[in-house]
Amino acid sequence: MKILFIGNSFSDDAGWRLYDVLSSIGETDSVVGILFIGGCPLSLHADNIKNDAAAYEYRKFNAGGFTNRPETTALYALNDEQWDVVTLQQCSGLSGVAESYNEDIDVVLNAVKASCPHARVYWHMTWAYDDDSTHAEFYRYDHSHEKMYNAIVAAVKSRILPFNRFDGVIPCGTAIENAREKGLTGLTRDGFHLSFGLGRYIASLTVAQFLTGKAAKCNLIPDYYPEIADNRAVALKCAQAAVSNPFEVTKPL
Repeated sequence: MKILFIGNSFSDDAGWRLYDVLSSIGETDSVVGILFIGGCPLSLHADNIKNDAAAYEYRKFNAGGFTNRPETTALYALNDEQWDVVTLQQCSGLSGVAESYNEDIDVVLNAVKASCPHARVYWHMTWAYDDDSTHAEFYRYDHSHEKMYNAIVAAVKSRILPFNRFDGVIPCGTAIENAREKGLTGLTRDGFHLSFGLGRYIASLTVAQFLTGKAAKCNLIPDYYPEIADNRAVALKCAQAAVSNPFEVTKPL
């Protein structure tokens, strides 16, 4: 399976550990690409595609290891592999602002479909910030993770689902909200980016579960993140529950 994320640092978070998770469940020939600019909104992706701007970092994980290619165009990444899956997302600050889900999506989608006509294209529904986050855009949601999560869900329901432009929605945001509901801590490293350990692990489990249904086979427990070993079973339940119920927090798990 070959998967390309197009987005920003939240795409980087969700995709960073995905190759290892997929390998652990038997998908050893997988390729995970991440084409991103930190904080990049859909409008900038659309402009970059129109102008063929070499503005991205392009990361790739496969059996040969990890590579990072700076100053890359979207077209280069789209044609670099025969992608089976491509994901798109809005930047985190606008993720719950329905009006920002506009014609920019079509510009990006048209480029994806022109280069990857056989790929399944999914919307990556991202997560809310922590209540104590100092992110500059958090004012939009009254500094409440619950309000932000509900706004993200509402935006996806009103601007993504009705138009049938995507093959589905990958609910990483719901998985993280499930983890909060379960009382897990240390999910972010700065109030909004996922922690290198448990947060990224949950997001990658969610993507793997969504794409393969086999996340329960994952035996990946990095030695340098003991919190994953302590919370692996709960993390898996959070991911599975999100895929089963993508637009609502599961209480209790």
